[in-house]
Amino acid sequence: MSTVAAAATAGAPLSAAAAAAHNTSNHHPTADELYQKSTDHYAGQNGADRNAELAFQYLQQAADQDHAEALYNIGVCWEYGQGGAPRTDAKEAVQCYQRAAQLENVLAYKALGYCYQCGVGGLKVDYERALELYQQAANAGLPAGIYSVGYCYESGQGVTAPDQERAVELYQRAAELGHATAYKALGYCYRLGRGVDQDLNKAKEYYELGAQAGNLDAIHNLAVMYQNGEGMGDDGPHLESAMELYQLAARYGHRGSQYNLGRCYHFGSADGTVPVDLDQAVKYYTLAANAGLASAMCNLAVCWQHGWGVPMEEGETDEALERRQYETAISWYEKAIERGNVMAMLNLGSYYLELHGKGEMNLGEAELVRAVQVLEQAAAAGNADALFLLSECFQEGLKTDGTDAEDPIVVLEQDHEKGDLLCHEAANGGSEAAQRREETNQLSLV
Repeated sequence: MSTVAAAATAGAPLSAAAAAAHNTSNHHPTADELYQKSTDHYAGQNGADRNAELAFQYLQQAADQDHAEALYNIGVCWEYGQGGAPRTDAKEAVQCYQRAAQLENVLAYKALGYCYQCGVGGLKVDYERALELYQQAANAGLPAGIYSVGYCYESGQGVTAPDQERAVELYQRAAELGHATAYKALGYCYRLGRGVDQDLNKAKEYYELGAQAGNLDAIHNLAVMYQNGEGMGDDGPHLESAMELYQLAARYGHRGSQYNLGRCYHFGSADGTVPVDLDQAVKYYTLAANAGLASAMCNLAVCWQHGWGVPMEEGETDEALERRQYETAISWYEKAIERGNVMAMLNLGSYYLELHGKGEMNLGEAELVRAVQVLEQAAAAGNADALFLLSECFQEGLKTDGTDAEDPIVVLEQDHEKGDLLCHEAANGGSEAAQRREETNQLSLV
C-alpha cells in the first residue's frame, strides 16, 4: 500500500500535495477528457506522442461513455479500418453510427443515411430511411446532408419520382456552403441540362470551383471539357490543359482519369500534342484496371494480346513471352467480362477464334466453347459484330483441330441457314462486316 493510501486509511491528516495525489489517483477521466486524449494522440499535440492505436483506445473509452462525437468517429474507424482500428468491421461501424444518431450527432445522421442507401454493415437497402436521415442532417445545416438530399431527388431514391429541379436547388444550397461535391453535381447538371437549361460556361465554372476544392470528379470532368473543347468558345479543345488535369486526378487515384490518360497515350492526338506512347498507355490502363474499371481491363487486355507496351523480361524466350501475353490478355478479358463489359466479350470470342484459325496456342474444346458463350453474351447485349462472328461460326462449323490420338470435337455443327439468318440480323444491327458479307452474297447471286 502506498504512503498516501496508508495515511488515508489510518485517518491521518493529509498534506496539500498528498491530498492532490490522492484525488488524482481516484480520478476517472470524463468522456470529454478521453476524447481530448484521443485527439491529442491522433495529432501528436499537447505533449502527446502521435499514436493511432493509443488514440483509438481512448476514443473507444469515450464512446463507451456515450460521447456522441467519439461514437461517430470510432464508427468511421471501424468502417474503413483506419485510425488504429484493428480491422474493418462495417457492422460495428453501423452500431456506432446508430448510437451517435440517437444522441443527435449530425455527422452520424449523414453516415447512417449512407449505410441505409448502400446496404452497409448488413443493413437492408432502405432509400426512404436514408432520405430521412439525410434530411435530419440537412435540417441541422450540414452541407453534406443537403447535397445527399439533392442526390436522392436527382436519382429518385426514397422519393415518389425524380425531381431534377429540386435537386439543383439543393445542390446550389450546398454549394453556397462550400460543398465540393455539390459544385461537381452542379457542373454535371449544367453540362447536360438536367434540371436547368444547358449552359457549358456555367458547367465549366462549377467544375472549376469543385476542382479548386479538391474534388477529383470535378477535376476529371473539367479535363473532359477541355479535351472536347466544351465551354471554350472559339478556342476549341485544349489537350494540354486536359492532360494536366487528368494527371492531377490520376495521381490521387481517380480511375477515370487514369483510363483517359491510357487512351490518350494509346491513340495519341491528331495534332501531335500527345504522341503515341504504348508504355504509358499500359501503365495507366493497369492503374485503372487494378482500381476495378472494366473498360480499362478490356483495353489492357488488347495491349497484352498484341504485345503493345509489354516488355520482355530478363532471360525470357520469345515462346515464353508469347505465352505470358496470351495468359495475361485472357485473364484481363475475363475480369472485364465479370463486370459486364460487352466489348471484352466480343474481343475474347474473336481472339479465341483468331488463334484457332491460325492453329496457335493449342486451343481445345473448353476455349472454343467459351468463345461461343461470350459471343452469345455480347450478341444478347445488342452487339452486332458478335452476331456476325457467330454467323461465321455456323457457316463454317466449329471444331477442335484434333490430333493423331483423338478425333476433332465438334463445338458447333455447320448450319448455313442459321448462319445466313444471324448475318442478316447483324447487318440490320449495324455490323459493317455483316453488311459487306451480305453485299458479297448478293453479287454472287447475280
